[in-house]
Amino acid sequence: MNYTEVTNAAKWQKLLDTLACNELLQTWTWGEIKSRWGWQPHRYVWYADDTPVAVCQLLQRTERRFGIGVSILYAPRGPWVDWENQALATAVLADLKRIGKQHRALFVKIDPTLVVATGVPDTEEDVTHASTAALLADLQTVGWRYSPFQIQFKNTVVLDLDRPEEDVIKSFKQKTRYNIRLASRKGVTVRNGYVSDLELLYTLYKNTAERDGFIIRTRDYYLDTWQSLMNANLAQPLIAEVDGEPIAAVFTTRCGNTATYMYGMSSGKHRSKMPTYGLQWEAIRWAQAKGCTHYDFWGAPDVFDDTDSMWGVWRFKQGFRGVLLRTAGAWDLPIHTLGYQLYVQLMPRLLKLMQSRYR
Repeated sequence: MNYTEVTNAAKWQKLLDTLACNELLQTWTWGEIKSRWGWQPHRYVWYADDTPVAVCQLLQRTERRFGIGVSILYAPRGPWVDWENQALATAVLADLKRIGKQHRALFVKIDPTLVVATGVPDTEEDVTHASTAALLADLQTVGWRYSPFQIQFKNTVVLDLDRPEEDVIKSFKQKTRYNIRLASRKGVTVRNGYVSDLELLYTLYKNTAERDGFIIRTRDYYLDTWQSLMNANLAQPLIAEVDGEPIAAVFTTRCGNTATYMYGMSSGKHRSKMPTYGLQWEAIRWAQAKGCTHYDFWGAPDVFDDTDSMWGVWRFKQGFRGVLLRTAGAWDLPIHTLGYQLYVQLMPRLLKLMQSRYR
């Protein structure tokens, strides 16, 4: 097996299609977006007998932290490989170490959708994937470690769309179906958003962040990201209105057979009219119309009780009765062990400083 770097957008897309990759963060467009915000994309394909068997988009960032130059390689939702083929997966990860050394990275971070279990822990639905546990045990023996800095959501909820629309809505909890109908009865309308609406979306998103107390990036970052995804035909915003007033929105992406509820935002007005339920239903209908067979709700708690910050969001998503996927999360492979340990010790201080400035 051998690997090579890909520098052509059309070739990269063809490889993603061939391998049925449904990870938006592995697309060429996502790499180009990140290249404008401090990251350099590197894209690799692995071949076995001239047949592509794996791909990985790595983002490299070099910066100074506390007077120390640091370069890291990060594979957002990658690598894309058949994790059931442990020999193949192990070989790809070994090559990532070589690539990390080649780029003089402090460490390599991977963050694939590698499912370790499905269902809520300690319930009848809880099913552990033994093969994943075995793979993770092997990774630890060669230096990989669970990352103290998780970037993407570790767990998520995925709804099956490969069935008629009426069967999809029938599968929801009764209260969720009621709230979807209530939104319509109370005058909530949902329309497609356009590039001209992106300033509105950012205003709603900023209001949501201030109300719920989470950190967001700059206005220019979101406008660049959203417009780039829309221009590439990879996303569609939907906007809920009451009497012509925008009160909430979702930004839904699609890649391969999967649509993803990537951003949600609201003004906080007219909550009793359940606009978020109407938005989700229209986003699901849009995904089906685009031929998607899965709808990813993009995030679920790490701890399944009311101490988790996502508990309220989780209760909302539960009503749609998707499958809870619990993944392995992000893993790091230190290339320079001492430097990595220093990085791990100093990063919490930086994050705390950023949070204090935000507040």
